[in-house]
Amino acid sequence: MKKYAIPASNERTATVKVGDDLEVDDGLTTVVWFIDGQRIKASNAVSATDVSHQLPTSIADLTNVPRDASEPFMRLWLSERLGLSYSTAIEGALENGVPSLQALYRRHPDVRRMSSVSPRLWEALVAGDTPRDIASRYWGDSSSRSDGTAFVDALAVGDVLDESRVALMSLVPPGDERRKLVAVPTPQVWMIPPQATANVASNLTVPVALVFAAEAIRDARSRLQLTAAQALNIKAAGRDGVVAYRQLLDDVLRSEFSAPRSLTDRVIASGPVAELPIVQVTTERGLDVVAKAARNCLGNPSYPWRSRALRGEVSILAFGQLTDPVAIVAIDPTSGVIVEMKSKGNADVPPQLATAISRRLAQVAGTA
Repeated sequence: MKKYAIPASNERTATVKVGDDLEVDDGLTTVVWFIDGQRIKASNAVSATDVSHQLPTSIADLTNVPRDASEPFMRLWLSERLGLSYSTAIEGALENGVPSLQALYRRHPDVRRMSSVSPRLWEALVAGDTPRDIASRYWGDSSSRSDGTAFVDALAVGDVLDESRVALMSLVPPGDERRKLVAVPTPQVWMIPPQATANVASNLTVPVALVFAAEAIRDARSRLQLTAAQALNIKAAGRDGVVAYRQLLDDVLRSEFSAPRSLTDRVIASGPVAELPIVQVTTERGLDVVAKAARNCLGNPSYPWRSRALRGEVSILAFGQLTDPVAIVAIDPTSGVIVEMKSKGNADVPPQLATAISRRLAQVAGTA
């Protein structure tokens, strides 16, 4: 067994032991990774978890050792235990653990091997023996054989396997029509909408849903907007897929999801004042930065405004950059009334700017 000492993010020294198992002790907890059949599991004193689909980040997720320091040891352990090349050990372990992933690589021989898989795709790959089974599990519907073929073909985005396209193909009901979405260009988007997002298009006819889905796949912002629409129970409607998609985005933007939640949010959303951006300061670190730049007492833990700001009793707004604020304003977060307004060194804010700030706050609060 090999033993290493590496720094952990909690300012302690972590111990890594590489042998039949991989053990990481970060000074607070000890986690052991071991091979169970074709899967890689991580175990602490309470339970064991399958981490085969998230090997590069599993050490960082379960201990205080950051990924850049921990991933090399995962590769070292897997390369020695599985007889794989160090540079491809994680990718090889993932591929060896799932026969359906091996089939995907045979289907798309030119794509790069993945080092991790999303939980949703992982569940589908593990549960399904055929493309139809995988698609059915991923989309949560009664996918046809044609759907299965479309699913595995649509996973290839450039030289990688990526869910950006397939995650939105369920906007079209099961059947042969999904096949028409396989070649629709898609950006690679990190966000994967939930299964229930398909309900957004449930009121559309199949031909209209097909055009709607193609528009959504091409648009990078659609993943967040469709997720919001599903959460708000907003559904697409109409006989033109392009118009229905654009109308849905407008409906989401006009909804409470997109609207600023508080008076302070509305002040910020109203835009700059005298070309000065507005930034709310809510954290200790932010207050320290502003206090140093403005030469005031907000950095003093005993200063009343600091504790009130951290408790949310007042909103501290910096006009300008945090590192070079022109005005620091404390307002009542409910009424928008200015409690205090100062410039650097607790000097008075220039009258013209003070008037502009006061007018903006009154306009947003509805008291102008």
